[in-house]
Amino acid sequence: MRLLRRRDGPSPARPSSGVALSANWLQWPTLACRGGEIKTAGVYYYRDAVGRVLARYGTLVMAELRIETSGEYAGAVRVFVEGELVGSIPHSQAEAFRVVVHQLDELGAPATCRAEVEVDGEWCDVWLVARPAPRPDDDPFLPPSGSCRVILDSGQGERLNDSMRSTAKRKRVVVLGSLSKTTDKWEVALDGERIGVLESDSHPALTAALAAGFPMTCWVRILREPERPLRVTADIPIARDS
Repeated sequence: MRLLRRRDGPSPARPSSGVALSANWLQWPTLACRGGEIKTAGVYYYRDAVGRVLARYGTLVMAELRIETSGEYAGAVRVFVEGELVGSIPHSQAEAFRVVVHQLDELGAPATCRAEVEVDGEWCDVWLVARPAPRPDDDPFLPPSGSCRVILDSGQGERLNDSMRSTAKRKRVVVLGSLSKTTDKWEVALDGERIGVLESDSHPALTAALAAGFPMTCWVRILREPERPLRVTADIPIARDS
């Protein structure tokens, strides 16, 4: 099963020092997204800033990583959302992120990724959809911050099972897929061929991305388990407050 390649999207320009990047998530990030979410450290100390971010922009935003250059915490990788400091990369992962922030800086690009913001009373969190590597060309546009089951068309389960090219009873494959909208359903395709529709229909973030003209590409996960039907899900942005 070959991967789809993305259509080129706009690349954010490097702002001058101290200039805040837009918090709108509808931009191409410069950091790779595959590999899970990272819980931002020290968020509690920036509770007011996190609350302002949530109030202005909602739960899904674009974040920027910057390296602290002086003082007691020189070398720390800080997380900003449109100029608001909301936390830091955990110490155990900071070195890897410092390397890629420097790489992108040499290319004249900021280190950006999508982030999810959560606030509930005094408790708050910021989750980054990123890994410490520049975004490859075949990364999807849609951030994998949630998962939605795909209801397969007739015969697609058998076809996808055969395409996994393995006799292992348990097998997991992640491939690049694309979404399109019919009158009332989100269709899912692999290699340009429809395989089914998303189980749920209401996805405001998908609607916004489609209206903005971005490629509707996402990770599609195919899971085979013993004595169970093939399970297929799409990694898409699902607002936690929706």
